[in-house]
Amino acid sequence: MKKLLILFFSAFFLYALNLPLYFRADFIQKMQNVTYKGKIFLYKDRVLWEYNYPVIKKVLITDKMYICEPDLEQVIVSKKPDFNLFKILKKVKRDGKYYIADVKGKRFYFIYDKALQKIWYKNDLGEKVNIIFFNQSLDKFSLNVFNISCDGYDFVFY
Repeated sequence: MKKLLILFFSAFFLYALNLPLYFRADFIQKMQNVTYKGKIFLYKDRVLWEYNYPVIKKVLITDKMYICEPDLEQVIVSKKPDFNLFKILKKVKRDGKYYIADVKGKRFYFIYDKALQKIWYKNDLGEKVNIIFFNQSLDKFSLNVFNISCDGYDFVFY
């Protein structure tokens, strides 16, 4: 779960770069022996990670975190974790072609060139986590993407 939380919060690095209001992309997340694929949507303080490989899962972060896992027939609703990258954003510094932030003993790196390209860091188990973004778009999209349904539960935010 901690690996997943760090991944979610990594998306908030985008705000340190004063990105446009909208961001969406496909992503590949690689860890030691696991590769995840999906899409990410960001708007203001909302982020939606839609995983489609190797599992189907939606993770929506607003004022709370909503994790929809249809294969497990469950929805998890929890408070937004205290490990908050908005705090990290205050510590982001440019170092050559990379952006770096050191927070709570962890170092996060990312590459930005007109759009977010890549994030990497070591998780709590010491594994390197790489998140590569492609097919990035800064164009406006329907905010209905943040209205998710899962196992009979509807989460409507717009």
